[in-house]
Amino acid sequence: MIKNDIILELKQLDIFLEQCRRMRLGEADITPTQGYLLGYLLERKGDELYATDIHGMFGISKASISAILKKLKEKGYLEMSADKKDDRRKKIILTEKAYLEERRIREALQQENARLCRGMTKQELEALDHGLKMMLLNMKSEKEMLEDSRRNRTC
Repeated sequence: MIKNDIILELKQLDIFLEQCRRMRLGEADITPTQGYLLGYLLERKGDELYATDIHGMFGISKASISAILKKLKEKGYLEMSADKKDDRRKKIILTEKAYLEERRIREALQQENARLCRGMTKQELEALDHGLKMMLLNMKSEKEMLEDSRRNRTC
């Protein structure tokens, strides 16, 4: 029988990941969350990316995404440019400073992934990947249902 402490275990994993990231970054001028988002942006260099795209991809509130992007901009990792068709949409443009950090960020993320999955077989990793994707899909569906329900009550 599988223990039903998945939510607690996911939360603990999140906390430990954040603590380890902070310890490894040490004197770096970016937080773990900023580093992860910057890594995501660097993986998609050449793509036109907007804050709304990131909000949709990560499921993080627009306010949180805006705050993270603002800090990365202040630190010189990116610039924001208004969309020619819609002033409200801000295009994200990576700076030279971001590209100079690309290798270090990529290596840090790969090493973290390797440490996280250490000792797991290929089958276990595939099952975990499938299970996590299913959980994410379930929660996205639940969130959409709750948002629809909330909208219907206010109409």
